[in-house]
Amino acid sequence: MRKVHPPKLRDFFKINKDWASLHTFYYYHNNFFNPFVLFTFFIFLSLIFGISYKILLNISISVTVFIAYLYYRTKNLAYSLSIKREAPNKGREKDEVIVLYTLINRSGFNIDNLYFSDNFTGAAKQLYLQKIPPIINGTKKIIKVSYMLDGGMGNHQWEKLSLYLTDHLGIFQFEIIEDKINKIKVFPLIEKIRDFPICGELDSVQFGLYDMLARGYSSSFIGIKEYQTGDPVNRINWKLSQKSNKIIVNEFEKNTNSTITIIINTNTNLHMGLGTTSTLEYCKDAALAIASSQIIKGNKVQIITSNSILPVGMGQTHINFLELAVCNLSLCNDLDPSTLVRRNLKNIIVDSTIFYITPCLIHISFSKNLLDLKMCTIDHPFVHAILIDGFKETRKQINITNRLEIETFYQQTKKTISEIKETLTAAGISTYHVEVDSGKARPFDFYKTNSRRIEQ
Repeated sequence: MRKVHPPKLRDFFKINKDWASLHTFYYYHNNFFNPFVLFTFFIFLSLIFGISYKILLNISISVTVFIAYLYYRTKNLAYSLSIKREAPNKGREKDEVIVLYTLINRSGFNIDNLYFSDNFTGAAKQLYLQKIPPIINGTKKIIKVSYMLDGGMGNHQWEKLSLYLTDHLGIFQFEIIEDKINKIKVFPLIEKIRDFPICGELDSVQFGLYDMLARGYSSSFIGIKEYQTGDPVNRINWKLSQKSNKIIVNEFEKNTNSTITIIINTNTNLHMGLGTTSTLEYCKDAALAIASSQIIKGNKVQIITSNSILPVGMGQTHINFLELAVCNLSLCNDLDPSTLVRRNLKNIIVDSTIFYITPCLIHISFSKNLLDLKMCTIDHPFVHAILIDGFKETRKQINITNRLEIETFYQQTKKTISEIKETLTAAGISTYHVEVDSGKARPFDFYKTNSRRIEQ
């Protein structure tokens, strides 16, 4: 809905309110000394001295009429001006989208002093007070503005659109507001990441990349056996069969794919930061990067969060499904955050590879869930813990007064994490460190913080 807010007389005389002329961009730190007050003071003096000098009386009347003309002219322009915003409803991170602003001047005057600002939640850089070229009466003008989708994945929107119209002297300012909201779904940009140790699933019946010490259909020969009903005819070793008077078949290693389980801790008490520099955003990006790289290799992937389970799947259709589902993930108040890993053990397929993604923060649920990963090593040969560290970015955004307190808390967290890492290393769990940093561009840097011997 379009609304017009004319200037209020009392606002011109509020001493403690800052006032700005959009015509000159000159800010008065004391609202009492604005152009309207100065003109009013001049007219008042002219009226007083006009008793003795008629020319001053004529000047005061002329200035009063002129100011009234400026007000009603600007008012007519404000109520005759309309604006329409056209924006796309979907996009992908780091892409640029074009938004069209159509302005129509239905008044009998030309519009010269017009500025507008728009608020878009999906961009790091906002549009503030952009000047619009003159609009001739009875015509329309289309303004194209490009926005970079660098405000993170998920649902974003263009909110209240404001137009600021002033007269030529910058005395009166009318605000025209278009409060229609345009929404856009920003899909994640999936980054390429390093390879992680993965093993095949013993019970898998699908061909994959991983050799298993079990009989199957790869090209790696492991032995021979006597033919049994159901063995492939093309595996018969005819030379040995002729010598032994028995049908002998060759046996090969089994090549399988794997099932990947990604666990994301979305408990509100563990996360910090906002937008693209939040630990939640990094957790979602890391999960999608891992899931996409494994599905491309033919593996199956499922994602478990604090309050939902995204089922096992594979192929491009499942990548698209995970994109949309992870994009909509939000923080939740887990009723029992300390048992996220323990209570989901029954949902993890035996022999699958586990990735546990969590922010770094001293909290009972943080240390408890990491230590519960040791139970996973019994039925799962590879378990990876990915720790998202948001302290560096948080220290940049807080004031100096609280920085020392945050630094002390961070040192305590580092000490606790170091002790947990030693325990995880002893259990054969690999841990990786990801640092949230607005000054660095992804792809992610996974700094391995411990090592384990990989046995095939």
